[in-house]
Amino acid sequence: MASAGKQLMEDGLIRIADALRGRSPPKWPEQAIDIFFRDFSDEDMDLQLKIAEKALADDNKAMIFCKMSPALRKHWVKRLRELHNNSRNT
Repeated sequence: MASAGKQLMEDGLIRIADALRGRSPPKWPEQAIDIFFRDFSDEDMDLQLKIAEKALADDNKAMIFCKMSPALRKHWVKRLRELHNNSRNT
């Protein structure tokens, strides 16, 4: 009886592992946007939309954003914020 329960448990774990293996990982833009909205939610809403729509929708830019260190991400967003604010003031 105990071996039947053990076999059932093993079969269940194998099914779970197979199901997880078949899932594709999130794409770069999706990962980048998740990180961006998590870490920079306090930024101006117009700036958030502009970055999400124009920069992070591009696969290459999104991949670079995901691979950046947190400090470099902050620097990148700071530069984009400055450009955004300058364009609003002119």
